[in-house]
Amino acid sequence: MTCANNVPISTSGRGGTNTNLTCVVDCSTDGGYSVNPVNILTDCVSASSSLGMMTSERSVNATLLAGAHFYISYRGSAWRAVDSPQQNNLYWSI
Repeated sequence: MTCANNVPISTSGRGGTNTNLTCVVDCSTDGGYSVNPVNILTDCVSASSSLGMMTSERSVNATLLAGAHFYISYRGSAWRAVDSPQQNNLYWSI
């Protein structure tokens, strides 16, 4: 496992998995977010081959119009089960 930037697209087998955080509620008052949405790419900060896990993060600044209010969301397959016993096809959201 290689620790890299632009996770997940730089991760083996996940080259086509980039997408954006999309507006899901109050999109008419998103202050311009939908014109320039934030993608899900992050930068690796640590990796464990023995656990098959990678930790990644990224901060993104966005300029919005005053008074903007809206909700963004992403739903995707979990990379690693966080329960025991291990299960596939779990989902996470932010």
